[in-house]
Order: sequence, then structure tokens, then C-alpha cells
Amino acid sequence: MSATERPHQHVLELPSDLGIHTLQQYSFSDEAARMISRDVSNPSIHYHDRIEGVWDAVSSGEYGIIPIENSSGGVVWPHLDRLRSDTVRILAEANVKVRMCAGGLPGATLDQVRDVYSHQKGLDQCRNFLRTRLQKGLEEHPVSNTAAAAELVKAKGDPRAIALASRLALNELGLEELAGEVADLPSAQNITQFLLIHANPENHLPFPEALCHAAIITPENERGVLRRILSIIENSRVDLTSLHSRSIDRKQYSFYAEMRREGSPQEFDLMAQQFAATPFIKDVKWLGSWNKSYEN
Repeated sequence: MSATERPHQHVLELPSDLGIHTLQQYSFSDEAARMISRDVSNPSIHYHDRIEGVWDAVSSGEYGIIPIENSSGGVVWPHLDRLRSDTVRILAEANVKVRMCAGGLPGATLDQVRDVYSHQKGLDQCRNFLRTRLQKGLEEHPVSNTAAAAELVKAKGDPRAIALASRLALNELGLEELAGEVADLPSAQNITQFLLIHANPENHLPFPEALCHAAIITPENERGVLRRILSIIENSRVDLTSLHSRSIDRKQYSFYAEMRREGSPQEFDLMAQQFAATPFIKDVKWLGSWNKSYEN
């Protein structure tokens, strides 16, 4: 079905009563949800302790926020695999600058720290700070997310414990910021891309009028096949903004591709039709088409 045969402009807009399911309050996922919520008239945010709760909500017809890629940590493969296996679509993206801060109880100082709490990726992204700014012999405690780390430090009431978390979490939970921008990379270079997703049982994708698109392309195992795929994209005046390969079988790969339309919707629609009709492409699963992109 071509672009001119289906009405789809309305599906590119966010619902006015948008309810978003996300990870724990004051987490970076919550920051992404708040960024998107400011764009609708009657938003609500629902929190989960584990990311499985977000996926369960999406499976039941709700909207959810998932992290898909960090500029320093790479792709979050479990979520990418769920995008490949589940029937969902992407409606928007939020790019959150990850500002990692060290927070403790009021009056605490860095020279007395003995315990550090954060998500494992948070600990990994702050190696230089842990090595050079804190005493030797400290204990690292990975937890489910950075907001949970701040809550634990608050609950423990121990001035020797700190959390590596967002400034939002520290402020809202009454912790004192002992050091800001403690990640190895500055926040301008440490960006996590979050996707707003929703169930998509009819799978009417892509919507060529949208500017941003994502797909999982599975080609035949042939020499030069990736070059041919990229040639199709380039000739359609589409900018490839992200590309990742995933092994799905012996000598068989699929490619997760994000792209931005620079030509006309008709050119993009012809590209999608060419993908569907090209013998060296086994399958294309379109994951979403969206116009909304948010940054903090």
C-alpha cells in the first residue's frame, strides 16, 4: 500500500491525554518522559521499579519510554531485540544529556566516602571520578537505576555513602550535590536516546510524511549486500543517522537503521517499496515514523 492510499498524518501526533510508563521517578527515563509530557495538554506519568513493567504496559496498549542507545555505552540490545520481536511502533524520541552528579546527606564530604551507589552503567561512566576524587578501598554497589541509588543513600542516613545520579534525583530527594558532572565524558557527549513506543497491531508503517524513521533490515548473506542497501537509501535522499548490526544466526545479520528523510515523502515511499521488492533483502520490519524529537 503506497503513501497516497492511506490516511496517516494524524498518527504522527501525540495524544492530548498521553500517559507514559517509565522507570522509577527521578531516573533519566523519567527526565525523558517529562520532556515529552510538556508537549501535550493532559499528560500523566506512571512509574515502575523494573523495565519489564514498562514493556508489560506497552503490551497491554499503553505508552512506554525505553532507552535504546547511549553515546558512550552503546546500544541497549535487550530493548532492540524486543523491538524486533514485539509488535510496537516508535512515536517520538528524547535525547537526554546524562549529567551524573555525586550526592550525599547534607554535611557529607567526599573525603569520608566509603560506599558508592548507582546503576552499573553509572559506575562504569564515572571511573575517573571514582579513581581520583575518592578514597581508596571504597565499595561499589550496583542498583537497578540511578534514582534508586539516591533513594538508598537517603534511607541509609550514612554520611559515608553517596549516589551517582541525576541532579533531579538529588534535588527531589533532599540530597546535597557534592560534585557535579562526574562522568568521564561531559554531558554534551554523554547522551542517551529514549524512544516513546506504543502497541502497533496493524503495523501500518512507514508513514512517509514523517521526518524520522527506524527499521530492522534483514538481507540475504551475499557479498556487498550492505553496500547495495546503503545505495538505495542514498539514492532516495535519506540521511542514515544510526546503523547497528546484530547476529541472528550463523553468518546471518540484521541491521537496525534510523534514518531522516531529506527528500519528498514520495521518494521515501518508493524506497520502502524497493526494500520490499528487492530479492537480496529477506525482510524489513518498520519500527516507527515520527516527527517529535526532544532534547534537554
